[in-house]
Amino acid sequence: MELVLKILKDGLMAVHVPYACGFAIILLTIIVKAATYPLTKQQERIQLETSRLYKQAGVNPLAATIPVWIGLYQALSNVANEGLLSEGFFWIPSLGGSGISWLFPFVDGHPPLDWSDTIAYLVLPVPLIASQYVLMEIMNPLK
Repeated sequence: MELVLKILKDGLMAVHVPYACGFAIILLTIIVKAATYPLTKQQERIQLETSRLYKQAGVNPLAATIPVWIGLYQALSNVANEGLLSEGFFWIPSLGGSGISWLFPFVDGHPPLDWSDTIAYLVLPVPLIASQYVLMEIMNPLK
């Protein structure tokens, strides 16, 4: 997956796409989701029966896709460790983050990063929570 991520980033940079690294991550995520989509798309009758069986057995049906997501996480971690995620993405100062000391300790009433970068990182939980809520609503069976 790391190789695919690097190829996507290089391809986007070759065509002068701004925020190439961020868009490469988004594209890789879409590719992984598209590749796993046939595994999750079933006919309604079969899906309902399978869901009933999963509930009886106490099994999570998404457990089969966990290795794919672990691979995606490892690819992103390796790319971050190599320092390839240092560019920004829209309002985010750096895709690699600024380490664990980006917020504390305050010096003379200011965070270690300037206020604009600190606020940019503090805003990140908002779209995360919103997207998780939307996903939860989408995954809820019809009532």
